[in-house]
Amino acid sequence: MKRKLKTCLDRILPNNAEIAKHKVTPPPHREFKVDDHVFVRSYNQQKKWEKAKIVKRIGRLLYIVRTEIGLIWKRHVDQIRPREIK
Repeated sequence: MKRKLKTCLDRILPNNAEIAKHKVTPPPHREFKVDDHVFVRSYNQQKKWEKAKIVKRIGRLLYIVRTEIGLIWKRHVDQIRPREIK
């Protein structure tokens, strides 16, 4: 036979997949308010992160931000980091 036969002991011992499923922690909930000071991901190859300020929330995960030099960007919450640690 090519598969492992189940025994009575297999029924008593917990399955590793079931244990791992219960240990998974959800990702942190990130939410920003208007006028929060943040770092946003920049793709212009000068700096990776630019200082910015939240202007508006346009979706559950999307924000409009204004950089320090006045540029308006739309960024996903994964592309935004808080500037101040709470």
